[in-house]
Amino acid sequence: MAVVITIEQVREFLGSDYASVPDSTINTYICLVNKLDDCLDLNYPANDCLQSAIKLNAISHFTAMSVGRYLKSQHAPSGASRSFDYFTSAEGIKMTSFGRMIAMLDTAGCFEAAYPQGDQFASGAFGRTCRSCR
Repeated sequence: MAVVITIEQVREFLGSDYASVPDSTINTYICLVNKLDDCLDLNYPANDCLQSAIKLNAISHFTAMSVGRYLKSQHAPSGASRSFDYFTSAEGIKMTSFGRMIAMLDTAGCFEAAYPQGDQFASGAFGRTCRSCR
């Protein structure tokens, strides 16, 4: 059985940069990512750590995309400053660090198989599919 991810785990994984994202939004992304469970069980049956990493990064990818921006730089000892940049959709899943991590970890292509539309929000940059997950 695939690992179960909680809102608390996602919040801890994301850290303070995404503290303003409502629980209901995170819960929706958890629900979306649970679509990967059959493929994860089939391809990574005895590897709860890998399943957790893939699911946490997938949820975090969706969360980051919903926020639409990321921290580009941060300065301090107190000339405080933060600058943000915005995701460019042409990069597909690789537009977030979370998506790049999914691309590295999910060698079976479970995420790509679950979201094959090739759109910029979820995927399109893998070039592989999970044949055993359909």
